[in-house]
Amino acid sequence: MIVVVFRSRLRADVDIPALEAAAARMFELASAMPGFVSYKDFAAEDGEFLSLVEFADAASVAAWGRHPEHVAVQERGRREFMSDYRIQVCMLFEARAFAAGREDARIVAVLRTPQTDTGSPEAARGMPGFLSDKVFTAADGEQARIVEFADDAALAALREHGFAPDYRIQICAPLREHVFPT
Repeated sequence: MIVVVFRSRLRADVDIPALEAAAARMFELASAMPGFVSYKDFAAEDGEFLSLVEFADAASVAAWGRHPEHVAVQERGRREFMSDYRIQVCMLFEARAFAAGREDARIVAVLRTPQTDTGSPEAARGMPGFLSDKVFTAADGEQARIVEFADDAALAALREHGFAPDYRIQICAPLREHVFPT
């Protein structure tokens, strides 16, 4: 599985209805692509947005990246919608589900939960190679915590960490990354 981690900030003068229309069209197209698995948006308190998109394999995400309407909206996004963004296309190499009833990151952990507590930031900050940690909230209340590490030394600590019920954890290694503006 491939997980696309798309973090962005909007321009101050963004046309929200135009952005929402473009986003709705992109979801319509992406969800019809072979290999599409899921898509969800989140927002942080400081105004940063997070979109998590899952594809079955690298060929599927590459085909999405070349889709003509997607390419056109990417250019429009740089021109009209985004002040900055960061995209990490990550290969999922470990996923866990617990059911109860930054820069140059080589490891990205995505923790998702319907609860309001996505885990202790102090625990993440104490793990080897810690780079960054941020919480985002979706419209339905689901939260996602993106934690980035410089190397895979944190993997054992992530595996041993006692997370609360209803967690979904994806541990990924970025295959490529794009940052705007460059």
